[in-house]
Amino acid sequence: MAKPSDVLSMLSLAAFLISGMPLTYANLIVNGSFENPVYSGTYEHLGPTELPGWSTFSSYSGTVLFTTAYNPVSDGNQAVQIEVPGDWISQDFATVVGAQYELTFDLMAYTGYGGPGLGYAPCPCITLLDVNVGPISTTVESTSAGYQTETLDFTAISPTTTLTFTNPPSPPGWGNYPELDNVSVVEVSAVPEPATLVLLIIAVGAAGLATKRTVVF
Repeated sequence: MAKPSDVLSMLSLAAFLISGMPLTYANLIVNGSFENPVYSGTYEHLGPTELPGWSTFSSYSGTVLFTTAYNPVSDGNQAVQIEVPGDWISQDFATVVGAQYELTFDLMAYTGYGGPGLGYAPCPCITLLDVNVGPISTTVESTSAGYQTETLDFTAISPTTTLTFTNPPSPPGWGNYPELDNVSVVEVSAVPEPATLVLLIIAVGAAGLATKRTVVF
């Protein structure tokens, strides 16, 4: 027959185990590191439907998929360059209205752009990227010195949220070849993983049974 103190001990142990479990969340973005399609060359221009998970637009030759033979990447073996001002890539993903989300991505300027005689400042170059996700619209900046991780928090206002990265018009004298990698959107609401919920249910159930056994008639 369990004592009330035993019940409290079980609940305390369950709380300790649950608190020690990291809350992990799935990335809602498909092909966020641009590893598909697999490419073994230097770079290639992709058409509007050739980058899985993404819709793309280009007024030139297409979105640039490149490998480390062309320029550094921040995750995996490939990244993309949104080459021409006005070009964009976009992806829709399911969200819960009112839930909190975190967007992260790595941004860098092309290292080979600019230089004397080209009408642009020598590298290290500056790049700009317009970002639209849910109710958030902003412009972020990076350089050719290396990838910078950008983070944006937003609250979903629709069951489907659209993320769009656009190459904006460049200020005169700036090289603006934004290179993008490691895109992620995760829900940051404190919702435990299923395994954690199962543990909590078991602990509460065990505590309930133990409490019943303490009743003496």
